[in-house]
Amino acid sequence: MNRLKSSYIMRAVVYPLLVLAVLIITATFVVPKFIDSLPVATDKVDAVTQYNVKDYDMFPTKYNEFSELNHNRFIGWLSSEDVALGCAVTFDSENENSNAASLLKGSTEPWNNGCVMIIGKNSDAEFRNLHKAKIGDEIDIEFYKNGTYHYQINSIEYIVSRDEIKDFSDKNKLIMCLPYKNFEKDNDFFYTVYTADLIKK
Repeated sequence: MNRLKSSYIMRAVVYPLLVLAVLIITATFVVPKFIDSLPVATDKVDAVTQYNVKDYDMFPTKYNEFSELNHNRFIGWLSSEDVALGCAVTFDSENENSNAASLLKGSTEPWNNGCVMIIGKNSDAEFRNLHKAKIGDEIDIEFYKNGTYHYQINSIEYIVSRDEIKDFSDKNKLIMCLPYKNFEKDNDFFYTVYTADLIKK
């Protein structure tokens, strides 16, 4: 009888607890490493061809100001060898169902000494490696016919609200915003904000 009772306890209590422990350990240590090991989009041609001509004005052309751009316009390519980052950038596309990062309205052109503000989505595969960035890392943005601009991260701020992002705007700056869900409020996010200075190379 005791043997049967002991066997029942093992099957009903101990084994499930062991399985749960293994799942917790896997979720805590293995899954994040697996996610970080996934390949990052680094092929610009492949990124461009993701966008349907019918839905995206994706052909690179020269323009003077961001205000000339259409909604969802494919404008360039953000990359960093320091962070293994490669990501297409489209204009005012934050609410679109795509993997591109969005150039925020209110951004001004780097060739006019402006501030470029880019925001990712909560699920962006191509933008996710930004969380590995540290002060001193370099970021490049290729605006195609408008040239390539080089930046170096000089500050990282955490738990920034959406309304506070504009406070980081300044001349010759790149502002990159990585969103995190605010679980205390529906459809709301906090942001980690990476600020970078324009540099010459």
